[in-house]
Amino acid sequence: MKIGIIGDLHLSEALPYANLVPDKRLAEETAVFAAIKIGFSKYDLVVMLGDQFHFGTNSSSVISKFLHLLESLNAKTVVLLAGNHEKRGNGESALDFLKEIKGKNWLVVTNKVQVLELDGQRLVFSNYFTNPELGTSNLTKANQALEKRILAEKGDFLFVHHALSSTPVGGITTDAFNEPVLDIGKLKKNYTQIVGGHIHQPSLKDNVLVAGSAFSLAVGDTGKSLWTWNDGFKAIPSPTRPIIKLENPTLKQLDPVPHNAIVKLYFTDAKKKKSAPVIEQYKTKRQRAAVEFDPYDMDALLEAYAKQKKVDAAKLKQGFELIKNYGNHQV
Repeated sequence: MKIGIIGDLHLSEALPYANLVPDKRLAEETAVFAAIKIGFSKYDLVVMLGDQFHFGTNSSSVISKFLHLLESLNAKTVVLLAGNHEKRGNGESALDFLKEIKGKNWLVVTNKVQVLELDGQRLVFSNYFTNPELGTSNLTKANQALEKRILAEKGDFLFVHHALSSTPVGGITTDAFNEPVLDIGKLKKNYTQIVGGHIHQPSLKDNVLVAGSAFSLAVGDTGKSLWTWNDGFKAIPSPTRPIIKLENPTLKQLDPVPHNAIVKLYFTDAKKKKSAPVIEQYKTKRQRAAVEFDPYDMDALLEAYAKQKKVDAAKLKQGFELIKNYGNHQV
């Protein structure tokens, strides 16, 4: 059985940093959509792992863009999971409207674990569950309630939009998250192959795949992929721009930077900041990109603060990740 796997898309009116690129990253978006359409042509199954939309409520243009992608898929079956960004406080999701479109080969998973039997394989799918859906605001109890739902089933595959334990992200692991995190050890007792969305940094270890995001969305995002399964996981490079951070760079360090990269330059060296020889090599748009505040990455700010206050930068970053993830998943 051939399976196409698409990680978080986070579609909105524009991709992050679109205002810094002449074409607003539209060509890149088109290229990724084409890679999905062509790469997964005539597959048995395509799974969209959640957070197709960045927001719970979306404009008609964003919905139209997504529907165009969805309609272009000619797989036998398409499964869509609702992610945390798509869930609303009342239990509804940004994907609910798809259930009203009849005659499609779509399975839309928004509020319960669902099972498909395809080509002799048992496949289990789970959307993101908010704490109210799990019936508690207590983290331990929420984790137990989530595990009870997921482990009530067994199968050849599990596709889920929840964090998996021991997954690297932003210098820490998902074990530090203030949200339910599924124990990989327990999952392996019930499932042969495990595929997770939600985390934007891709990783593959043994039979556990964290697909990562399909687009580069934040500083440090490079090497994005779409994924396939055909007797094993295989990455298909996603044609998305890398977003690279360089601190106090020299001209030599810029030489290997891909020509299509979005580069964020940080000057913490007062002498380099004053002379800024690197910035002078670029046109106006690249210069603006170099000094603009980065809303998606706080590393430079945290490092500067840690240096000024003489505190451990690593611990400060870990604390920030905990706060950020706690805020992102409250409803």
